[in-house]
Amino acid sequence: MNGPGEFISIAEMTGVIRPLDAWVLREPCRQQVRWRADGLDVKMAVNVSPAKVDSDEFIVNLDCTMEETGIERGQLELEITEGLSMDMSKPSVRTS
Repeated sequence: MNGPGEFISIAEMTGVIRPLDAWVLREPCRQQVRWRADGLDVKMAVNVSPAKVDSDEFIVNLDCTMEETGIERGQLELEITEGLSMDMSKPSVRTS
């Protein structure tokens, strides 16, 4: 394996990218909730690609994940992958 790009391409070709995307968002949220229960007041940051953030599916998954894990809205930061955001021709941030 040569790097993340190849890994992501294989995940997309084999159809595991959607469950993988959901896991990559859900697990950090669960961990942050556990840390807060243990008295650690930290924010969790998750890297996402601009292409994912701009999809309705991502927004639904984000809402469901936050509800499922119980993470507070102010405790999760989404970091947009810089390399891809430079190439995007339309804005990738939604307000709702």
